[in-house]
Amino acid sequence: MTKNDIIVLVLTSSLISSLLTVFFQWIFKFIDFKNDFNKKIIDKRLNAYEKIENTIWSLSLKTQDGNKAWLTILSSSEYYNNFTVNLVFNIKQSIWISNELNSKLTELNVFLTNLENKYMPKKDSDFETIGEKHMTDITLLRDEIKYIYFKDFNKIHDVSSFLKDKGESKKTFQVLKQKSKDSYTN
Repeated sequence: MTKNDIIVLVLTSSLISSLLTVFFQWIFKFIDFKNDFNKKIIDKRLNAYEKIENTIWSLSLKTQDGNKAWLTILSSSEYYNNFTVNLVFNIKQSIWISNELNSKLTELNVFLTNLENKYMPKKDSDFETIGEKHMTDITLLRDEIKYIYFKDFNKIHDVSSFLKDKGESKKTFQVLKQKSKDSYTN
């Protein structure tokens, strides 16, 4: 082997080594980028699900007066308004939650809006009456939301399937509109 052959061999092996190094660094950077992207999405999703957990908890609280019981969110206009504002903020996080959970939260919001439009509560005792009358319906919605919440939470790390499933929800809900004090239409 001549001196020139040795120089060519060293330069060629150095070039191949540096090309391989650049190639693998690029692959590792791409993997790091993808992992960082997934971490950010998971953080956003966890934040949204933590807020929904508070909503589920609020739907679990009950108030009792003698033999009558009702959900605390329907104890007064203040509780009701605070709850509905938080519910709307949860729905605004729809990009980070599953379509199924978003749909169920929207269903709850529409249900409460329909109750409000139907009964037009003016004082706290009106809210209590609505809460007592519709506690079972709201509790069933809460249980459905809770079930979907835990089902989603078990897959919260699976970002790729979450992104595949994201899209427009096809479910629609009708809100009652008030015509007069005693008649309602869709």
